[in-house]
Amino acid sequence: MKQLVLWVKTHWYQILIGILALFLVFFMPKMVFGDNTWTSMNQVFLVLLFVQYLLYVIFKKVKLNRGKEKDTTQLVNVGSSVIAVIIGFLFGLILMLIVNPSQALEGFGVILVGGFNQGMESLGNMIYYAVPVILTGLSVAFAFRTGLFNIGATGQMTMGAFTAVYIGVKWGALGAVPGLHWLVAILGAAIAGAIWGAIPGLLKAFRN
Repeated sequence: MKQLVLWVKTHWYQILIGILALFLVFFMPKMVFGDNTWTSMNQVFLVLLFVQYLLYVIFKKVKLNRGKEKDTTQLVNVGSSVIAVIIGFLFGLILMLIVNPSQALEGFGVILVGGFNQGMESLGNMIYYAVPVILTGLSVAFAFRTGLFNIGATGQMTMGAFTAVYIGVKWGALGAVPGLHWLVAILGAAIAGAIWGAIPGLLKAFRN
């Protein structure tokens, strides 16, 4: 009994992800679509079963042939990110159940398979919309690596986007020179975001 309790404490994340994956694969399609049709959502959720095995490998110390342990810090970071994403999905589902229980499961299913419901076209659209957010996240990560936490990245992205759209719409005359219009729009967006971020940056540097 003690060994079983110890094993559960050691592999709780595997058990949690396994139970979640089984629920999503075998029960959620029935609740959302009314049948057990093998849809793309089933296939996406089934991947979670494989993910839970990968997490076990990632968090487990890998021993070399000579008995020395290999540093798995990077792999552990990747595993932590995967767990964070899954937990984020769970909290999102809970909020949806609180706000609108009757459509929460259907909405959650749309969120998960929205990037695959029209093949490569919808996948491309998902990447298209995700790139600005990904780059914004990288900007926060870059500042964090220098010992600073940039809490204003969303505002900087918004100001940059506004400036880029403004230049794109109002400065159409730049289109007479090939390649100049989009280049000016990008530079303008970068400058606008930098100015917006410089306001709290300067206050932090000179006034703490």
